[in-house]
Amino acid sequence: MPILHSSSLRVRLLLFIFVCFLPTFGLILYGAATERQEDAFKAKENALRLARMSAGNHQQIIQSAQQLLTTLSHLPIVQSADQSSCSNIFAGLIQDLTHYSNIAAATADGTVFCTAQPPQLQTTINNKVWFKQALRGPRFIIGPYHLDENSKKATVTLALGVHDEQGVTRGVVYAEIDLTWLNRFAADAALPPGTTVTLRDGRGTILTRYPDAAQWVGKVVPQTPIVNAMLNKQGEGTGEGMGMDKQPRLFAFIRLRGEPGGDADLSIGIPTKVAFSEVEHLLAHNLRVLTIVVLITLALAWLGSDFFVLRRVRGLLHATKRISSGDFTS
Repeated sequence: MPILHSSSLRVRLLLFIFVCFLPTFGLILYGAATERQEDAFKAKENALRLARMSAGNHQQIIQSAQQLLTTLSHLPIVQSADQSSCSNIFAGLIQDLTHYSNIAAATADGTVFCTAQPPQLQTTINNKVWFKQALRGPRFIIGPYHLDENSKKATVTLALGVHDEQGVTRGVVYAEIDLTWLNRFAADAALPPGTTVTLRDGRGTILTRYPDAAQWVGKVVPQTPIVNAMLNKQGEGTGEGMGMDKQPRLFAFIRLRGEPGGDADLSIGIPTKVAFSEVEHLLAHNLRVLTIVVLITLALAWLGSDFFVLRRVRGLLHATKRISSGDFTS
């Protein structure tokens, strides 16, 4: 019986000591949760800042293209539809313009008479929405973001009407911007490991993807919570969800404007295991240290309880037995 009583008391003492450590465990977990929220906010903000920077670069390219097309639309060789001279000049221009996949011009009936690249089988563009829009007025047109059928590169078409001195529409001059510059931008941006940069058109088709472009370009993005958030928001935003590669990610996205129904969405996804690696490492370290402290404390309590507590308890039990047997001198 003394052994049972002593054992029970020792276990209760150890359990009491362990319970005293529970608030410390809770404090560590609460601190880690708070740090995780802060890290998530910082990661999303950094991703959104990079998305805005990419969109800003894209806007600068479009503005430069607008200035270029405005200048080209006033050239006499474009006004007069001089095929040979125009194509030679455009071909020389595109060699120094790395963001352009083609510069071309067409007459008012849609016949392409000037192109920097060798002409393809299609020599008319009168069925293009952006061409019809450019013919109707002086407004600069941003066409749809799409995959080029011939080069399989992501492009966006920019167009501007050509008008003579009397205001008569002579045709359209247009440029195709090669959007794979986003991959080069992402490669030079020192992104966190595993970060993805994806550009998708309004129908969900992937136009560019960093990294592993060959694996993803041309595929249709499935309807995931993050994609739905991109579709529901009109400008930009952040979120957290499962990526196309089935990896949990923190996302930031921004919309690139095109013709109605021809917008594109640029998204940047950072793996949560990368974004939270520091706080999770610190949490694991703190839990390991606290666990070691608890184990050492319990071991010392187990060894010291016999000397400081149980020996005295056994003395009290022995005295109690003597008193119960009539030995009141105890």
